[in-house]
Amino acid sequence: MAAGDVEAGDDDERAGGLDRAVRALGGQRGVAGQRQRLLVVVDRALDHQRLRTEYRYLRSERDELFDHYGIIGRSRAMQAAREWSCTISLAIRLS
Repeated sequence: MAAGDVEAGDDDERAGGLDRAVRALGGQRGVAGQRQRLLVVVDRALDHQRLRTEYRYLRSERDELFDHYGIIGRSRAMQAAREWSCTISLAIRLS
């Protein structure tokens, strides 16, 4: 495999790569082939959109649960440390 092949593959990935399905089915002719190519492209586009939506949701859930001033942890000691840091922060702002 040449370096250019790898770069071309990377470009396809960045572009979404959905047209690769069309090229893969390029040998089919007629209306049936066109319909099949369209179905493959639409199916992949829907999968891609579903995965992007799921990714955004999971990131927001993670951030909501674990992003407290960059402190990760759910133990009582970590909760106490977060509460203490919030108290100190509030005291500094009020002084």
